[in-house]
Amino acid sequence: MSHFNIHEANAQLSKLGEKAMLDEEAIIAKVNKPVAKLVAMQPKKEPRKLGSAKGEIWATPDFEGPLEVLKDYLSCEPCLMLMLSCGGSRTRRLAQELTQ
Repeated sequence: MSHFNIHEANAQLSKLGEKAMLDEEAIIAKVNKPVAKLVAMQPKKEPRKLGSAKGEIWATPDFEGPLEVLKDYLSCEPCLMLMLSCGGSRTRRLAQELTQ
């Protein structure tokens, strides 16, 4: 990051503009106090469009089905403790069943 007083920046404005396009920042000061920062403009992002992924994301019909298939994988002590403390209601219910 470079520092320039107002008179230096005025004399070298085109050079500072080229440096900004290369992602170099420049601080412009007046009486040794920063008053401006010269940076490259960022391209404007398109706003997100609701529903743009419609039809591309789906869940299987049994997505909300039973979690019994996970019992073998999740029956270890650290997994159960994690499920009890962080899981959703269905996950906590399964963890409670496994600890009984």
